[in-house]
Parts: sequence; structure tokens; C-alpha cells
Amino acid sequence: MHSTLTVTTPAESFALTRVDTVKAELGIAGTAEDSQIDAYIWQASSAITGYLGRVIAQEIVSEQFRLPRELACRTGIEQLVLSRYPVVSIDSVEVDGIALDEANYEVDRQTGLLTRLCSDSPTPWRGRKITVAYTGGYISLPELPDAIERACINLVKAYRSAATRDPLIRSESVDGVLSTTYWVGSTPGGSGGLPPDVTALLDPYRDVALG
Repeated sequence: MHSTLTVTTPAESFALTRVDTVKAELGIAGTAEDSQIDAYIWQASSAITGYLGRVIAQEIVSEQFRLPRELACRTGIEQLVLSRYPVVSIDSVEVDGIALDEANYEVDRQTGLLTRLCSDSPTPWRGRKITVAYTGGYISLPELPDAIERACINLVKAYRSAATRDPLIRSESVDGVLSTTYWVGSTPGGSGGLPPDVTALLDPYRDVALG
């Protein structure tokens, strides 16, 4: 099943933490590093969004589902999976241009699963085109789950630390002059370029389709 999402009202910010929060974590005073830390925050936020497989910042969107002929006319589909969750509110649901009453559907706000109802009982979705207008995601701060912000902070700290060293160096020794050993391939323990402590925090929030 194919879906197309259009952003109606974009998020005010996609940053997953604040400069002041990172500075407090690192014990940094003054403003000399503010611009660099802000850049790290945006880089980390982008990397985390990519790892999660979905935009988590709150936006108002319109998502259109097109069901194959067999599903649209006969068997139907049990539930629609909205791309942006948690779902804050649903403005409208239309099936082939006909608006449904709120009593004819229900949504699991945490997972984005949208269920069609008939006489208050689940029934398959049928129709060639289903359009859902809704608000989904977190207001990046302060509603963002603590684990996601912590992941962003940890990643910013890793970026800042790596800026002064070669991340591919495996070991160094000074015996006579200097001997340096490099990792071949990806560094160990990482996933999608992110360190394991960061991915462990993020895994509960990944798009279920990514496994």
C-alpha cells in the first residue's frame, strides 16, 4: 500500500536538545563554543532522525493512502499506519472524498494505528483513496522523551570529542618513536554510524517497519 505525506504546517524546530543543556552537561562557561555546539546539535538531530526512520518533531500533515484494487473493493485492510506519531489530533478522515464522522474511526495515539469502525466495531478500510489530516509528533522541547534528548546530548559530546582526534585510530604506543593502529572498516559497536549507547536509547522509538 502506497502513502504520500504532505506537511501542512512544519515544525518550529527539529533540534533535539539545547545549547545551554549541552554546555551545562560539559561544564562550559561563556559563549565561545556556542555556534559550534549548535552545529553539533543540528548534526546529531539529523543523524538521530535518520536512525529512527521518521520525523519526530510535531507537524500538521495530510497523509494519503492508495489501496490496491483488490483491497479497495474486496478484502480491505485492517488498519492504516500513520507515519507521524504520537498522534496529537485528527482533523479529518476522507474515504474517496467523503468525510467520515469521528465515531467511525479510532486511533492508537502512541503507535499511529488508525482503525475503521462500524457500529463501534472494527471493520476493514475500503476505498481507492483515503486521506487523513492530523497533527503528529513531539514538540521537540519540552515534550520530547528524555531518552531521545539524552541520546542527542551523548552524540553531541561524541562529536565534540572526536573533533580533536582521528576516530579510526585503534591504538597508539610510544616505544622508540610512535606506532599507530587503525580500525579497518567501521568502528566496532556502532550502528548506522551511531555509538551503541546512543542506539540503545533510541531503539524503542524507531519506526516499527525498520525492525
